[in-house]
Amino acid sequence: MKIRKVYGHSRNKVLCYVVNAGWYFNLHWQERLKSSVADGWKVFVIYGSSSNEERGIEKVNGVEYISVPCPRGVGRILNYIGFSLSVTYHLFRINPEVVHSITVFPNVICGFFCLLSRKPSVRSVTGTGWAFSAKGLFPKIIKNIISVSYSIGSLNKKSRFVFENPDDLSMFVDKGLVDSSSAHLILGAGVDTDIYRPFPEASTSGHRFTFLFAARLLKSKGLGDLVEAASLLYGRRSDFSVKVCGMLDPNGVDSFSDVELARIKEMPFIDWFGEASDMQSIFSEIDVLVLPSSYGEGVPRILIEASSCGVPSITTDLPGCNSIIVDGVTGFLVSPRSPYLLAERMEYLLDNPHIVKVMGIEGRSRVLKYFDQSIVVKKTLSLYNNIAN
Repeated sequence: MKIRKVYGHSRNKVLCYVVNAGWYFNLHWQERLKSSVADGWKVFVIYGSSSNEERGIEKVNGVEYISVPCPRGVGRILNYIGFSLSVTYHLFRINPEVVHSITVFPNVICGFFCLLSRKPSVRSVTGTGWAFSAKGLFPKIIKNIISVSYSIGSLNKKSRFVFENPDDLSMFVDKGLVDSSSAHLILGAGVDTDIYRPFPEASTSGHRFTFLFAARLLKSKGLGDLVEAASLLYGRRSDFSVKVCGMLDPNGVDSFSDVELARIKEMPFIDWFGEASDMQSIFSEIDVLVLPSSYGEGVPRILIEASSCGVPSITTDLPGCNSIIVDGVTGFLVSPRSPYLLAERMEYLLDNPHIVKVMGIEGRSRVLKYFDQSIVVKKTLSLYNNIAN
């Protein structure tokens, strides 16, 4: 194979990731990035940056990083156009063998770029997101635009789509947005099960049963529903607490206001932690994770991490969430926006700590079988090498 010079580097395989947020790439893609480098790829990462986001991207030696200002939220058409043009410019300069785009907007941009330039592309559909789960005219318009963009981009016979759960894959194929031959299933981001492992069982003397919410602080992630459910439960008993961990997302379309967050912090059962970097330690202190999301998830990494640590979860019966949590086995599934049912399931586990333990063991077993990051990395690298050839 001919060796080419790319940005001053002579390598024979060039891979470029395109993602809309550096913090998201940090959380979900670092192991796949490192494994790509180890596999002999020269890797570039084009990532969106925002002045409102404090977290930067964690850099890996040997990887070229290109920061592009990226708007988040809606109503910033000119900024979106600017981001699209910048990404396209850098892709032409880099001239990669494979472009791997992540999340909706990069998928749209890179789909058109790879179609016109006849380049292999991998597009990760990490959940259907806000536009597919929200109601109203505007989300419907955005959903239709996204759908048409995917359909046009899939005309590229060198494109592959990676879905994190089987429901999203089936929906895209059934609607004709993606050909079944180009659709691949890789369950979530995976976790390092040697790092995320059960902690030695501690004494329960003096322990207060603790539920955990850990996600971006968005209404669609279900924090409001959890607070309402916990309030109902607290009206009957006070032998529990709810720890809240999560990063603020001021650019999200359904972020909480400062006033709303202040009210939540004042609730008597709330233990407000804020953004956490050491989730393994957090899991050692809590009993059950609660993620009552109504958002179009891929497979929420926090559910995989919790299960790997032997912590059961209560989450919603939606695509992605129900890929990792088996109702009544590794946790409970409830309908979205059902605080009364959520409170019922919380109280059941509060009254049955032996069930909590059994569910935790089953969850750990499920992660080892389906969600270990070695499985995810192996499938991803195989896809890169197959499509490049």
